[in-house]
Amino acid sequence: MIGGDPREYGVCHACGAPDAPVKCPCLAAHYCDRTCQKKDHSAHKDRCTTWLVKDIARKGEEIELMKEKKSKSSSVCDVMKKEEELAEQHRSVGNLVRYAVQ
Repeated sequence: MIGGDPREYGVCHACGAPDAPVKCPCLAAHYCDRTCQKKDHSAHKDRCTTWLVKDIARKGEEIELMKEKKSKSSSVCDVMKKEEELAEQHRSVGNLVRYAVQ
């Protein structure tokens, strides 16, 4: 199972306290409470598969809107840049998942 048994307690990723009961939905990070989870968000979000997958969906929707020219300020270069960011995020999620199952 990716991230181990979801019932297990672990060390809090924010403050280092043992037996942290709260787990991120990605199952890779433990926290004492919501406050600790919020403190660690900026560091954890780049390796959180749950957050990355949601962000991929959001970026995909943005690209579709840009392509449909509903966003008049978008150029071909803007669309290409967003598509490159999206592809990089897909690779990141793939790498995280591969690493987690090893």
